[in-house]
Amino acid sequence: MKASAGEIKARWAYSELFSSRLGQRLAAVLPARLQDCRKHRPPFEDLTEADHKALVHALKTLRPASFIDLIDAPGSTHYELSQWTAAQLLGCLTLPQFGPVRYFQFLAGRHEDRSDKPTIPADPRLEAATIPFDENFSVEFPVIALKSREHYILIDGYLRSILWLRNPLKTLPVWVPAEAT
Repeated sequence: MKASAGEIKARWAYSELFSSRLGQRLAAVLPARLQDCRKHRPPFEDLTEADHKALVHALKTLRPASFIDLIDAPGSTHYELSQWTAAQLLGCLTLPQFGPVRYFQFLAGRHEDRSDKPTIPADPRLEAATIPFDENFSVEFPVIALKSREHYILIDGYLRSILWLRNPLKTLPVWVPAEAT
């Protein structure tokens, strides 16, 4: 499955609509039709291009636009849905707010506020600790990673990926930049 960078931004915003951290705040700046998505959870594929634009615009009101626009990084005009193993996830890098360090170091560490970097309002490791284990947990919305030189950096989906790692019997769906052909 492939998607444009614009669609990936919209998918990111749509996944945030259901998050415990940003969902309510995001819904508050969306048109009523999209606010109803929190109740009815239609498939992303049912949304229109206008819905995509509204989602991205709303997400940029809650997060820095420059962060969202990383999806447009050179060589990242199209994305493909990849399936990662636990080893692939543990080997990727984390956002600068977490170090940046390898994902396995992020899991083992603790969140420290750094005065020189923006802080993350809710540490996904702490939130995950409050969620009971569910052996049937399934990742509904793929996470997003960007390529930086030889490493991937996880951009979106920290809580989902932590919960998936509790029982990684299946692969983790990850949107990654498509390799240039």
